[in-house]
Amino acid sequence: MWVHTADPLARAGILEHFETHQGIEVVSGDEPPEHCDVLLLAVDQVEHEVLSTMRVWAEAERAPVVLMAKHLRGVDLMALVERHVMAVLPRAQVTAARLVHAVTTVAAGGAVMPSDVLGDLLRQMRRLHSEVLSPQGLGDSGLNTREVDVLRLVAEGLGTAEIAERLNFSERTVKLEMHRLTTRLNLRSRAHAVAYALRAGLL
Repeated sequence: MWVHTADPLARAGILEHFETHQGIEVVSGDEPPEHCDVLLLAVDQVEHEVLSTMRVWAEAERAPVVLMAKHLRGVDLMALVERHVMAVLPRAQVTAARLVHAVTTVAAGGAVMPSDVLGDLLRQMRRLHSEVLSPQGLGDSGLNTREVDVLRLVAEGLGTAEIAERLNFSERTVKLEMHRLTTRLNLRSRAHAVAYALRAGLL
């Protein structure tokens, strides 16, 4: 685990929670290491600078984040999910046991969210779906049904002509669908598109 906070006293308090817990090793350094199971970030408020920092970590494919914050009101929870935040802990509710539980759960691939935070997240997801995705005919993955069908056949190794025949499309339509989704999602190739679909749980 790697800990990041601007407050030295807060850092000392956090580290104290893990001193007697075997199995959790705290690594040092100014930047998150490449090989680390969990990043623990303790802040007062989730401001633009904090979001920017987490975006850099996410783009560098660093470990999932346990976020401990004093104030969470009004936070864009979808933005946290995009930045690989897997646990949210309001600072006022943190105990040694809860902090250790959050870190070990996230390290094992799970997530920890208070019920009110989870409720807010689900409401934001429903709003995103109804106001942004549904009007464009898109699902939660950002793909429409036709694009998903094409991607599944691409993943099976079929060529453009074979996909067109299987779906009763023209070859031009298949090429157009691939071009639209790769452009919209900034994907570099068919292989990159298949990787995206795998991560989105479509394949």
